[in-house]
Amino acid sequence: MNAALFLSVPAALLGGLAAWWVARAYGRAGGKLGPALIGAGIGLVAAAGLYLAIGRPALPDEPFRPRLAALLGKNPDEMTANELLTVLDARAKMNPADPAPLIFSGEILTELGRPDLAISQYDEALARNAKSAPALIGLGRAQVAMEQGKITPEALASFRRAGEAAPEDPIPWLYQALAASQDGQYADAAVLWPEVLKRLPSDDPRRRMAEQMIAEARAKTAQRR
Repeated sequence: MNAALFLSVPAALLGGLAAWWVARAYGRAGGKLGPALIGAGIGLVAAAGLYLAIGRPALPDEPFRPRLAALLGKNPDEMTANELLTVLDARAKMNPADPAPLIFSGEILTELGRPDLAISQYDEALARNAKSAPALIGLGRAQVAMEQGKITPEALASFRRAGEAAPEDPIPWLYQALAASQDGQYADAAVLWPEVLKRLPSDDPRRRMAEQMIAEARAKTAQRR
């Protein structure tokens, strides 16, 4: 496997697992997420169970509260990204102990290419719950996005904390394994990728990609002996 493919395989796996994690996070919060996810159409990223609705900021001369109330029954799947962000902000203010609206906002901002703003959302979520695995994973992803895909020591620390908070979640292990591969630490990668694999569901199609990364890491390790 050449270098380009070596990096493209985990990148594909990373994207797929990130999407799976977002969907699972919404589901655990009582919401539903369409299969297209945010990247396939940011307006489809919504959890019907959030019961969220907002006004349209672009409309002139109409107070916010009436707009918010008038659109309370709006289908979240029909909201724009800005609408979702506005309502999530309102929900965060209404529920000052709940990190979920901030986590969802951070995910949207990351997908919109604003990881700097996403980081602030995740930091605030962690101020509400320092052991929130979704917030720690989201923070790490935003930190990676800030560096165009490079897993920095700061991001790696976030994923390690997430792994401690949710030891059965494959995502923290995946980022740790990918970091080892990126840094040429193939012996570590050969240990970490199997940890990813054993946490993936048995029918998950991404298992094949994880297996490829295990084989590559082991081959690289053998070459250095």
